[in-house]
Amino acid sequence: MKSLREHGHFDAYLEKLPREHHARILSLTAATWIEPELAFHHYEACEALGLGADEQERIGMQVAQHLQRGFLKVVLRLVVESGVTPWSVLERYQKLWERYFDGSAIAVYKLGPKEARAEVVGFPLARIGYIQVAVGGIMRGVTELVANRVYVRKVAALCSSTTLGYRLSWV
Repeated sequence: MKSLREHGHFDAYLEKLPREHHARILSLTAATWIEPELAFHHYEACEALGLGADEQERIGMQVAQHLQRGFLKVVLRLVVESGVTPWSVLERYQKLWERYFDGSAIAVYKLGPKEARAEVVGFPLARIGYIQVAVGGIMRGVTELVANRVYVRKVAALCSSTTLGYRLSWV
């Protein structure tokens, strides 16, 4: 929601969000766990904004940058001290995923020295286009903490109402 505010979309977001959820959404803090039903309403309202893929990805990257200030900052400090590579971060995606998304999992497969495939399963929010792009942006933002440039492409054949798939490469 912070990114929606920063991008000037918060008022439009509230118009798209059903009124009965306003009080709950507006009372959330960063430490609050969001139940799945409320998360659906949130991301459906985000989807209804009709933002372009570039802006959705930028918002996802901002989320990743925000996350790095907390949990990621600690994890990455340990990784950096032990010789960081993008693979060091990718190996920890499941731990990061578990921290922010309950009831689903992510696996990362090495395709080449600087190329990977990430697959998310059991993720009920996967059917929302906004979340598909934003998750790719989060992956890019997290991986760019340790790589000069990261490219993330959604793999449509791996996406369904409960799964997501991405191809990542970096320089």
